[in-house]
Amino acid sequence: MRLYLAELGDPIYSASMDGLEARSYAVSTVKELIKRVENSDDHPAMVVSEFIKQVDRRSGMVFRVAYDISVDLYDRVFL
Repeated sequence: MRLYLAELGDPIYSASMDGLEARSYAVSTVKELIKRVENSDDHPAMVVSEFIKQVDRRSGMVFRVAYDISVDLYDRVFL
């Protein structure tokens, strides 16, 4: 998961304000997932899966980015 975070890069290098905002949300999402995994006794795949379910029910750009990033991370790390 930390490698995935490193691959996202620093949001400041985004070419546009929309890119900066989306990348900031993406980085925040991965940091939140890492924190949840570290603080849980459940298998990391289960923690990420539960997070996906939580953000899928919400609307707004931050939750769309969180959903897309968490699904991509799940697919790349656990499948």
